Amino acid sequence: MSKIILIRHTRPDIPEGLCYGHSDVPYERDAFLAWQSQVPWPETYRVYSSPLKRCHDLALKALPGPVCIDHRLKELHFGLWENRLWSELPREDTERWTSDYLNQAPPEGETVQDLTLRLRSFILDLSEGDESHIVFSHAGVIRLLLLAAYGEGLGQYFVRTVDFGSIVILPRRPQAFDFDRLLER
Repeated sequence: MSKIILIRHTRPDIPEGLCYGHSDVPYERDAFLAWQSQVPWPETYRVYSSPLKRCHDLALKALPGPVCIDHRLKELHFGLWENRLWSELPREDTERWTSDYLNQAPPEGETVQDLTLRLRSFILDLSEGDESHIVFSHAGVIRLLLLAAYGEGLGQYFVRTVDFGSIVILPRRPQAFDFDRLLER
C-alpha cells in the first residue's frame, strides 16, 4: 500500500519573524546539507515538490530521479505581507485574519480555504497503488494535510507544529470528504 510522506523544507536563511509564504527565500546551507544525508527512502516512490527553491532544491539533492513540481504545494500566499516582519504588520489586519483565516485573506493574499482547495485537488490527483508519494512542501500545507488525515478541525491549524526538515507519514490518504469537512467547520 502506498504511503504519503510529507517533508518540510529546512530552515530558511532569513531574519527571524519574517512573513515569507510564497516568497522564494534562500535556505541555510548547513542545515540543508545535514538533513539530506540522514533519510531512508521507500523502494518505489514518486516525488513532488513545491516550486520554491527551499523545497525543490532539497528534493533534487535528496533523491535520484525526476521531481514533479506542483504549484498546489506552495505555502499560503500572504500577499502584501510577504517579506515583511510580522511585528511590522498592522495589528488590526493580523487580528482580523487570525480570527477567521478560513475566510479572510491577507491583503492581496489567499485564504486558508483557498489553500485547502488546492491541496484537495493535489491529493485527489495522486495515483493509487504500491508507489509511495514523497512530498516536499511547507508548514501550512503539511498542517492542512494532517488535519484532513486525522479528521481534525481547522481550529487545530496553528496548534500543530511542523519543524523545519521534519518528515511526517500520513496515517491514511485524505479523501474528498475530509477536505469538505475541514471547509464546513
